[in-house]
Amino acid sequence: MIFKKKTPSEPTRVTFGAASVSPDQTRIAANYTLKGMIRGQGMVDIEGRVEGDLDVRGRVAVHEGASIKGEVKAEDLEISGRVEGRLAISRQLNLHPGASFEGSAAAGRIAMAAGARLNGEIQMKA
Repeated sequence: MIFKKKTPSEPTRVTFGAASVSPDQTRIAANYTLKGMIRGQGMVDIEGRVEGDLDVRGRVAVHEGASIKGEVKAEDLEISGRVEGRLAISRQLNLHPGASFEGSAAAGRIAMAAGARLNGEIQMKA
């Protein structure tokens, strides 16, 4: 037989230095700026800057020192950096200490830690 049917296996993990990244994880590094739209499924870790919209079926994390300016649609959003725009979060929005959010947000649940800043409008979805 020339071609073999592939058997299901665990997702491949790629290691870069000390960081391990799975195929369903996207990382915008600290020294990068992305202008445009990110659309996909899985996890998106932002350590740099994003100027544009995100539409993610999964989790988005905005790390300390990172920023997003645009609309974010995701299941979960973790903010430790700065986000400016409109949010549509189906499950959980977490604002960690030092986080800054300015805009409007609709989320299933919201958790805001002491030291996080919010300037805008929040709507809880049922």
